Amino acid sequence: MLSAYDDGELISKCKQGDTDAFGQLVDKYQQRVYNITFRMTNNHEDALDLAQESFLRVYRALASFKGESAFSTWIFRIASNVCLDKLRQKKRQPHIVLSMDSLMAGEEGDYPIEISAGEASNPEQHLLQGEMRREIRQALNAVSDEHRLVLVLRDIEGYSYEEIADMVGANIGTIKSRLNRARLALREVLTVREPLTSSARLREQKGG
Repeated sequence: MLSAYDDGELISKCKQGDTDAFGQLVDKYQQRVYNITFRMTNNHEDALDLAQESFLRVYRALASFKGESAFSTWIFRIASNVCLDKLRQKKRQPHIVLSMDSLMAGEEGDYPIEISAGEASNPEQHLLQGEMRREIRQALNAVSDEHRLVLVLRDIEGYSYEEIADMVGANIGTIKSRLNRARLALREVLTVREPLTSSARLREQKGG
């Protein structure tokens, strides 16, 4: 059965024209590719289209795959490029919930972003979370598409610096620097906007 083969064997079969083997590769990686495309677009239909486009590019370029990097890394690099192409055509913002308290200096001087998946326990918390989401969407306007990509790959999908460097074609130092700049930009924007948001909230509570 094809499912018993590893990536190398499946790739060899694909290059020989075995479409079932390519189907096995799609089944293996489609969810992770979709995760990337969805985080970059925050739109289910767009994410599906981009995932499909990614695998189409993979299929067309499969003959050129030399095995110099992991096949998974090669696929995710293609998916990342597809997303960047899309974002350059039409700017979109991912649906990411960040905690202000999480934007603190971590190891190696970086500023990790904590992704919060918690549910609001009461209407007031739900309202505050909604306000934070709006703040984050506005703050992300200051982040370039390339910065957004590394944030998604590192802070949401959890890939290592080495994997991201291979995916985007940059060295590890560049990736770390890019992440730091993106995280700091978000932190600075949110720090400036937070007092304004708090003041507006107090006015609302006081009835204007």
